[in-house]
Amino acid sequence: MSATSMEGSLSRHVRKCPICEAGCGVVVTADRETRTVLDIRGDEHDPLSRGFVCPKSQGMKALREDRDVLAKPLRRRGKDFEEISWQDALELAAERFKDISHKYGADANAIYVGNPTAHNPGGLLYTLSCAMALGTRSLYSSTSVDHLPKVLSTGLVFGDQSLIPVPDVERTDYLLILGANPCISGGSLMTAPGFGRRMEEIRQRGGQVVVVDPRRTETAALANRHLPIRPGTDPYFLLGLLRVLFDENLVKLGRLETHVNGVQEVAALARSFSLPELAAASGIPAETIREIARDFAGAPSAVCYGRTGSSQQPFGSVTSWLIDVVNALTGNLDRPGGAMIPMGVTPSIFLNERYRNGVAPHHRWHSRVRGLPEVAGQLPAVVLAEEILTPGQGQIRGLLTMCANPVISVPNGPQLSKALSSLDFMVAVDIYVGETSRHADLILPGSGHLDRSDWPIFTTTLAVRHVAKWVDKVFEPIPGTKSDGEIMLSLAAKLSDISEQAVDNALAEFFLQGAQAGGGLGGKTAAQALELLEEKQGSDRIYEILLRTHHFGDKFGAKPDGLTLSKVKAADHGIDLGPLFERLPQALGTPSGKVELAPELLMREAPRLREAMTQYTTSDRMIMIGRRQLHSINSWMHNIRAFNRGPDKCTAMLHPNDAERLQVKTGDRVEISRNDKMITVPVTVSDEIMPGVISMPHGWGHDAPDARLSYARTRPGVNSNLVASEFDIDIPSGNAVLTGFTVGVARTAAVPAPTLDVA
Repeated sequence: MSATSMEGSLSRHVRKCPICEAGCGVVVTADRETRTVLDIRGDEHDPLSRGFVCPKSQGMKALREDRDVLAKPLRRRGKDFEEISWQDALELAAERFKDISHKYGADANAIYVGNPTAHNPGGLLYTLSCAMALGTRSLYSSTSVDHLPKVLSTGLVFGDQSLIPVPDVERTDYLLILGANPCISGGSLMTAPGFGRRMEEIRQRGGQVVVVDPRRTETAALANRHLPIRPGTDPYFLLGLLRVLFDENLVKLGRLETHVNGVQEVAALARSFSLPELAAASGIPAETIREIARDFAGAPSAVCYGRTGSSQQPFGSVTSWLIDVVNALTGNLDRPGGAMIPMGVTPSIFLNERYRNGVAPHHRWHSRVRGLPEVAGQLPAVVLAEEILTPGQGQIRGLLTMCANPVISVPNGPQLSKALSSLDFMVAVDIYVGETSRHADLILPGSGHLDRSDWPIFTTTLAVRHVAKWVDKVFEPIPGTKSDGEIMLSLAAKLSDISEQAVDNALAEFFLQGAQAGGGLGGKTAAQALELLEEKQGSDRIYEILLRTHHFGDKFGAKPDGLTLSKVKAADHGIDLGPLFERLPQALGTPSGKVELAPELLMREAPRLREAMTQYTTSDRMIMIGRRQLHSINSWMHNIRAFNRGPDKCTAMLHPNDAERLQVKTGDRVEISRNDKMITVPVTVSDEIMPGVISMPHGWGHDAPDARLSYARTRPGVNSNLVASEFDIDIPSGNAVLTGFTVGVARTAAVPAPTLDVA
């Protein structure tokens, strides 16, 4: 369903926005004859977004109108590109990747998956097929410049990396937010569109929202209370809360009391720090920490939540872990109004590994050059450049990027740019010739979002409410184009020397066999279930398998009132399956069968925590943090004029006290330096940021000379990651440190920003 005919060639379509994790329901009015989008607005009947939509939704229209978006595959010819047929492009890609594997081994080919792939069912599914076809362990993704610490800590505490708790915002009485700005992000790792309205609903029922952040963010401005914190010191604040909980006998585990290990070990860790020194490190007064701890413990229900600010700092894994500890020790883990684990309408198929025969899903192998650990089957993005540039057995010589721009998103982009230019062969699945894809030998552009069906593949196990949804394509694909999923399916087939249908069937059988092992087929065999499917091929068939075999599904007739694909298709706006519910201890995957509050890997961080306290209390250098922006998502929307006009959006935000000390005002420029790196950035002076902190948005720096981003080039901004270091990492996970590091700041004359191109 999801489409309504209107006058002439006009039609109205119910869709989900594919731009970010919020996945807001939208209504798209289109002219099918001219293949144009006339209007996009929020769907008031969507059970999750309830009519909310942010400006980024207009990107669905704007991307279709952007003349820089590629329509045909490109092949490198010297320093330029020429068009090539799909057949020739895919055969060339497969031939070169297979040649590299034959000469140097499977791990000499690498894959890097970017953020947009998480909202692209076919793209994500058949990238898995390509990875299996290549047989490589050289797997990378934007996860390791984002939330890999949360994936690691979740696996350690719950035994399953997909069991990430999210705030039950629909029922909570007290929401404590660290390093997150969900009013702008839509609730990353917490799919909760329209978060400002959700905060108001908490207040209307007598609850409180407290935001702990170095900046008075858009979320903090709407909260009951904002507590400025010194960047990177979240673990000290959380340890302060724990110290108060133990000292004042406020610990209460609730119904999970017999299912939790490690309480005494956590108590010893918290008591190894005094509250005054924890307060001094964080910059939050000891009495305020006491007050927050008492209010949190005393609330009828409460939940602590953190996001990029808590993951991208030097102690990202510890912070991610301690957030769950605070929730558990106050009896707010896995209870209504607390931190709950969504069942999901479909199971997690990515970042979903569990303990197997006692073996943890991390640190099973390490990078070749620096020895950084694997987590969830992937290596940290910060080692990609050195793995390409360093000779020897296992050197990466071939690379496939999927909707990714690591030259911008990973620290030391110039080094990675140099590395990419040295590869034997590179393929970029990308709609632009951008900062990363410009190095490719082949660029394979996927067709538009509205030319394919869609369903939430990544966010369903992170949503604050269970909602089933499938939406049909708006436009029939133009002959000679391929979706991202079709590109990856074709490539996987050629890499495997089998038909596309055979690859597709193999993936379907993989998921059916997994469901059969878990009892999801209602007593049927995988072969019998395969014959009963409504869909016979493609990513929608995988959705049907995942839908029908998971918790809410019909188990192929064994549960007649369960979901089928036809039921979901018939519900234009989605099916509301209700609030989150308790899942522990049954869902746990730890060897002990219990919540492990004191995993050894993270407890070993205590000496490093102690040692680092000194730098936070004695350094007089400014501290860099990131900044979310409503009209931007990472690096890939800056070529859209409507999103990147008006005042300069890529600025360094300073407190008036720091501006006075530096003798600068809004519009002046400052030099931000670190070690031998320096960038020059215009200034915004604002009291929304705390003194001693400087903030820049992520994803800018569009000045590469051979990129084809005609509008972004006129307003390139500056890449903040140029002063980040690939050697500054969260040690347990290897995640890049993109926030909470010290920099030098000085006034300067207006000069051009440095280019990324060093190749």
